[in-house]
Amino acid sequence: MFPPYVRRMIEENESLKNLAVRVYTRGGSKDTAQGYATGVHRFAKWKGTTPDELIEDAKANGTK
Repeated sequence: MFPPYVRRMIEENESLKNLAVRVYTRGGSKDTAQGYATGVHRFAKWKGTTPDELIEDAKANGTK
């Protein structure tokens, strides 16, 4: 379904896995799910963290 590098990103991060499933099951295309997952991964890398840690920080600070 996804290229190997995207599949690896999604498998390593539960938050990206949830995002990809949510986008795809709500009618989004494979390309849309891939774009969102890649964008979140790049943002997390820029922040010096992981996508899962971003979500945990948001939850700890009361942000949805």
